[in-house]
Amino acid sequence: MPKRLLIAVAALAALFALPSLAGATVAYTTSGTAKSAANLPIMIANDDGTGARAVGQNGLYPMISPDGKTIAYTYVSNEKTFAQELRFVTIATGVMVDTNMACTGPKWAPNSSAVACTMTSFSKKGVLTGMGINTVTPSGTATIILPS
Repeated sequence: MPKRLLIAVAALAALFALPSLAGATVAYTTSGTAKSAANLPIMIANDDGTGARAVGQNGLYPMISPDGKTIAYTYVSNEKTFAQELRFVTIATGVMVDTNMACTGPKWAPNSSAVACTMTSFSKKGVLTGMGINTVTPSGTATIILPS
């Protein structure tokens, strides 16, 4: 069998071996600008758009965990300074965990145990004083990976 055909057959077989994504849950924010993020709800819905409901507030960049149980997102903790912190919400219960950490851009670990995020620190005048990478569990426990 020619090499190209073998690769195509293997790719097709792998495609059909993947589990279906039908019925998946998606997380998103409604339209708005970065300045209006203090008023943006965090929404979830079925992948076909049905069942939409708000599960959080003041949010940006929602990321649903691989197990589909928790959403990590950046929320606006201070509307005047536009300070952003990391928040978790359990989808089934609506329970929120505010981490009180200036941690943005959460990306989930494949096993849903934690997110990696960029940690920032600012002076009282709003000047960036440091950046690092942390992992944070849904309970709010942080581990420094790359210090600022």
